[in-house]
Amino acid sequence: MLPSLERPALVIVDMQVGFVAPTGAYARVGRPLRGAEGLAARIDRLRDGFRRVGLPRFYTAYRYRADGSDYPTHRHRVLPRAYAARAEPVFVPGSPETEILPELAPAPDEPVVYKNRYSGFHGTDLAARLAAARVRTVVLVGVLSHVCVDTTARDAFAHDLDVVVVRDAVAGIDDRLHTAALANLEDTVGAVASAAEVLAAVGAPVGSTNA
Repeated sequence: MLPSLERPALVIVDMQVGFVAPTGAYARVGRPLRGAEGLAARIDRLRDGFRRVGLPRFYTAYRYRADGSDYPTHRHRVLPRAYAARAEPVFVPGSPETEILPELAPAPDEPVVYKNRYSGFHGTDLAARLAAARVRTVVLVGVLSHVCVDTTARDAFAHDLDVVVVRDAVAGIDDRLHTAALANLEDTVGAVASAAEVLAAVGAPVGSTNA
């Protein structure tokens, strides 16, 4: 059971068409999301719970330069396997792949922080936005659990923020990496809890829904 969370905010990580949609870029290159069924609905219930109790919500999303000059294949000589099938970015301005899933479209008071690296903090104003909102705890949901969720969680911890990762509202492309990432985060960074536990901790109705 989570204790009451100090000044929490929900951070929705990279719930973009290219990552999550069954016909998105990741699925097309043979890296489909595992556990995607129902993920957006679970995140939506959390977002609605945070809305109901007036707590801040933020998004992160990948967006490279239109010419791809900041894409890792143009910056690194030694590339990880994840980039082997994608020589050029799909997450560029104007691309449908870059859009947040329609069912999770941000409200006007839910800012999207665009990034071009795994962490939502690297080269962005996320830390400043959280500080301005007096946030002390980040509650992380989204994708990929072992990449951008993991790296954003670690950077949040390095910014002296408390961290909660919602185990049933994150997903990855590999069960082994997903499980290892959550275990490692719980061991070294913060709490790993269920959506129901988080809603209870922030005083939101567990059955919150937009329906």
